[in-house]
Amino acid sequence: SFKNLQSRGGSDTLNMSKLLSQKSDGILKNYFEEVKTVEAIFIQQREDPPLTKNQPPIAGAIHWSESLFQRIKKPIMRFQTEDILTSLKGKEVRKKYVDVARQMKDYATQLYDTWVRDVND
Repeated sequence: SFKNLQSRGGSDTLNMSKLLSQKSDGILKNYFEEVKTVEAIFIQQREDPPLTKNQPPIAGAIHWSESLFQRIKKPIMRFQTEDILTSLKGKEVRKKYVDVARQMKDYATQLYDTWVRDVND
């Protein structure tokens, strides 16, 4: 069990730490690729986002961007609770996530502001 490995101390503990670090880096690498994929989808489809049947264009576009955002938000929330983002790779991943999330928020805000202006005119 993990407690037995931990209680032995010495090189076993160092090997376990190294193994966990390597696994964390692999997970972060995969997540980084996922964030890049979501960003590519967002950039490619933001001018004409896919909508469900009978969905209003503005509300549908905002809903679409929010669903993409949720796709990348859940994992990073878990990483924060597990302290995985403190490594160099973790900081790089967090920066990319914040950049993509900001693009999506700006997009939704711009759509909403345009809609409000159009409705009030």
